[in-house]
Amino acid sequence: MGEDMQTSPFASALGTSYIPSMSEIDIIRTHIERPIGECDDLQKQIDDAQSKLDALIAQRDEVQSYVQSHKALTSLGRRLPGDVLAEIFLQCLPTEHNPACHVDEPPLLFGRVCRSWREVSMSTPRLWAAIHIVVPRVTSPKVYSHLIRARCAGIRAWLTRSGGLPLSISLVLGPERFYVPRSNCWNPAPPKTDFKTFFSVLMDFSRRWKILKLAVADDIVPSLSSVVDTPLLETLKLLELNDRYYQPSTSLLQRNTVINFSRVHPDCVTSL
Repeated sequence: MGEDMQTSPFASALGTSYIPSMSEIDIIRTHIERPIGECDDLQKQIDDAQSKLDALIAQRDEVQSYVQSHKALTSLGRRLPGDVLAEIFLQCLPTEHNPACHVDEPPLLFGRVCRSWREVSMSTPRLWAAIHIVVPRVTSPKVYSHLIRARCAGIRAWLTRSGGLPLSISLVLGPERFYVPRSNCWNPAPPKTDFKTFFSVLMDFSRRWKILKLAVADDIVPSLSSVVDTPLLETLKLLELNDRYYQPSTSLLQRNTVINFSRVHPDCVTSL
C-alpha cells in the first residue's frame, strides 16, 4: 500500500486544500477501490485475531484462577498460630477512637473473611473491649424499631465477647432534630427513648466501665442518675448537644447534679 501511496496520481494534492474536478473525482474513486477492499480484508484478519486472542485470554484466566486457588492453600496466613493472628488483629484496631460497630470495619470485618479468622476474632476478648455506638437516624417506624432491636442485640453480643476486661464505650445520640449546614435544613434524629434503650444494654456492663464517652442532649443527662455501680470507671467524657451542633461542656454535672461517680474527677469531664 505504501508503494501505491507514492505512485498515486494525486500524491502532490494529498493533505492540501486542492479541489478536484468531477472527472478527477471519478479517477480517485476508481483508484481507491482496491485499497478499500484491502482494508476490509485486514479488518477481517484483525477480527479473527481478536477472537483468537479473547479465547486465549479466557483460557489463561481459567488456568490462572485454578493456580491461584491452590496457591491460597499454601499461604502463610493459613498457617499462623491463633495467638499471632489475634495480635495482628489487635494492631488493626483504630487508635484515635473506639472501633465502630460496623461490618466493614475491624473487628467485625475479621469475621467475614473465613471461618478460622472468625473463630480467632470471636475468641479474643481484647478485640471487643472498646466500642463506638451511633444511634441510627429515624426511618419508618417499623424498620426503625427492628433496627434498634438488632443494634442493641449486636452491642450486647459485642460486649459479652470482651469477657471480664475493662470497657471503653462511646455513645452518640443527637437532639430531637439536628441541623445539616450543607443542606441548610433540619433532619430528624433519634428520640430520647432510644437513648434509654441503648443505655439499658450498657448498664448491664457498668461494673466494667473504664472510659465512658457520651454525646447526648442536655435534658437526657438526668437519665444517668441510676448509674451507681461503676467501680472501674476512671474517665467520663460528656459532650453537650444544643440545637445546631456538638458543643464541649464542663457544666453538665454542675447543672444536673444527678451523676454520682465516686471516682470521676471534674477534670475528666471534657469534650468527647
